[in-house]
Amino acid sequence: MRKSRLVFLFVLGIFLSQALLAPVLLAAPPEKPGGLMPAFIGCCVGSRVGYMYNEGVDVRTKEWLTLIPYIGIIFHIINVVEVYQGRTWTEVEKAENLRAEFKEWHRWMAKSE
Repeated sequence: MRKSRLVFLFVLGIFLSQALLAPVLLAAPPEKPGGLMPAFIGCCVGSRVGYMYNEGVDVRTKEWLTLIPYIGIIFHIINVVEVYQGRTWTEVEKAENLRAEFKEWHRWMAKSE
């Protein structure tokens, strides 16, 4: 009985923390680089994502889903498969509309479709 209560409180804590952090996590990219939000994203999702957030690139939904306990590994595997297949970051930005203003210097890197 005590063990099940502990598991219930743990799962409830995870859900509440995600519900309370969702408005912060879904905030618009900052006007200037740096600050608490990119640091938080870099700590939880990965440093590359924090760096890209500083450049004005939104965080992918797949990267947020990696934070879900036990299920997140599936999204890590999906990301690894995409990289193995040769998908570039520029293609991801264009396909998922992650950057509001797609810079000219990125365009030459994208494969022609």
